[in-house]
Amino acid sequence: MVELNFADKLTTAGVGLSSILLYVFYNKYKNRLISSDQVKASVSLGENIKEQLELAPDHKIPYATVEGIVTAVGQTLSSRHDTVTEGVIQHSVLKEHKSRRVNGFWSDATRTIRNVIDTVPFYLRPASRHGHDVIVTEVGEAEFLMDELAVTYDKFEPSQSSFLQTGLDRIFGEVTKGLHEREEMLVVGTGILGVGEVFLENGKVKIGPGAGTKYILTKLTKKEVIKKLKSQSSVFKYLMIFTGLIGGGCLIYLLVKFSRKYFEERRNREMFESARLGRVNNESGGQTENECVICLTNPKEVVILNCGHVALCAQCAEILPNPTCPVCRGHITRFVPLYQS
Repeated sequence: MVELNFADKLTTAGVGLSSILLYVFYNKYKNRLISSDQVKASVSLGENIKEQLELAPDHKIPYATVEGIVTAVGQTLSSRHDTVTEGVIQHSVLKEHKSRRVNGFWSDATRTIRNVIDTVPFYLRPASRHGHDVIVTEVGEAEFLMDELAVTYDKFEPSQSSFLQTGLDRIFGEVTKGLHEREEMLVVGTGILGVGEVFLENGKVKIGPGAGTKYILTKLTKKEVIKKLKSQSSVFKYLMIFTGLIGGGCLIYLLVKFSRKYFEERRNREMFESARLGRVNNESGGQTENECVICLTNPKEVVILNCGHVALCAQCAEILPNPTCPVCRGHITRFVPLYQS
């Protein structure tokens, strides 16, 4: 049975972890690559979008792109800090920043007080008069959009604590630095590209997530979306190669080490067997100085390397629990047979 030291266990864990990461990165690489090809092959719908849907099977196109100006169906959302700015998506975050003393060291800590996303129904209004409005559905499932919201408010308000309060906070090991509030919105009038399933429902054109395709709402153009997806796939490809090389290197290291260990143990077994078969019975000779220092029965039959001591018979050397010389306690590298004339 092969015993694993700490380095071997760490290397084995590295092989397992790299295998998991390789699987994750491969799936992400494949997903982004397929999505870029799907977006590239998607149908670009123009002014006659409604007529195209009426002629399409089930009045829907599985994957298409539409463009338009963000317009609220009904009431809009107003900014909390600006009455002029109106939008259809509002993401408001309020965080408290503190410093805490842990084991004598001060470190920064953040606590989220509020993280709210509000939305109202909206549609994409065509730039030309002859087009058709496209109602946007399932906004929460769309990719890219939440990362592209316009920042309408971003301010850090320092804490106004008194000198006495600050001193007490330092004694108790927790000092409040202040509050950071940030607001992001999808502002009315923003140009948006939608990529997804376009369908006709109750005489109205709508866009939403399709089966097996990526649902995208973004400020980017179609070419920029394709370029971004391919760029992401390239990043995951390089990460996949990097983790594969690390995992492969660890696996090769373990295979080489255990192969050497296996062949060394097999060589020792053959040597011990040869020594036992060629053993000369010296029981009647009374030469106690030639007896094995462990069993005190069999003659000394092997040389311990690298120390060079002759102290063991083949049987005891084979079952030695610890690879240390019984004479000098030095580490045993290997055994060689003792040839006596």
